[in-house]
Amino acid sequence: MYFVVLPASEYNSAHLFFAPTVKNNLLEGGLFTRILYSNHFFSMNGIYLKDFTRQTLKQVELDILSAFRTPKIKCTTLGVLPQSCWAGGKTLAVSGIWETETSVGLAFKFVRLSTAP
Repeated sequence: MYFVVLPASEYNSAHLFFAPTVKNNLLEGGLFTRILYSNHFFSMNGIYLKDFTRQTLKQVELDILSAFRTPKIKCTTLGVLPQSCWAGGKTLAVSGIWETETSVGLAFKFVRLSTAP
């Protein structure tokens, strides 16, 4: 399986799309909306970013949550995570948006992708 990993500087919210919202299997009573990212060269489920800073993390999170138009409270966490969570060449993998009755936030994780075949 291959992943397109974008340098954070190349992320553009104009290429962001949302799949239909479904029941969240992990959050009781919640909803989940998968994020799709597509430009003229590729399409992918989720967003995979590398080479980011704390400020980049904050901005990407705000961009995604702003594009997901809802009056619910937006829960932001990426910009306040300790650097030990994301430093060291890790890739940010954003899969979608979780949603409860009153708030929304990103479903994400930090991964280390191997370059081996």
